[in-house]
Amino acid sequence: MTGTIAANAVDDLAVAKRRVLRIVTRLSNPLVVCNEVLAALDETLGYKRGCIVMRHKPGEPLAVIAHSRDHRAANDQVREIMRVEHLLNLAEPGVIARVIETGRPIIVNDVPSEPAYHEGALEMMSEACVPLIDRAVCVGALNVESPARGRFGEADRLFLATVAALVTPALLRLPLARMN
Repeated sequence: MTGTIAANAVDDLAVAKRRVLRIVTRLSNPLVVCNEVLAALDETLGYKRGCIVMRHKPGEPLAVIAHSRDHRAANDQVREIMRVEHLLNLAEPGVIARVIETGRPIIVNDVPSEPAYHEGALEMMSEACVPLIDRAVCVGALNVESPARGRFGEADRLFLATVAALVTPALLRLPLARMN
């Protein structure tokens, strides 16, 4: 699916959007909202790896707020989040950091050829990252990846921007201590 969306995938986007709306409107804990949204994206659309990243104040390190669940043990999951946070804060910005710096989405449909891609998982071939915007300021990013080369297109970007707009208010309810 080279960056385009099949007709049946439009239905999948609609199902995913309804599911995200239910999560955002029914759950009050911001961290649970973020984790459930990532799970919904994986389960309904097959975005196999994702994270939500924020920076509370300019100059502070980027922090992983939510990360895709997988079949790892809890300690391994924590180590993975720490590894991702390290990659996010390297001197040479990766895709996620560039999205947060510019406030503009980035789609990479061949990550091995993208110099700004910091390898998260060997099997990932495509990445889509959209900004989280609050009052015209980029406060973070929603990032998803797929093992399929050419997986993301304009419909995905628009859909993820909608999801980001729905999730951002929940993220802004996080206590300051969690953001540091």
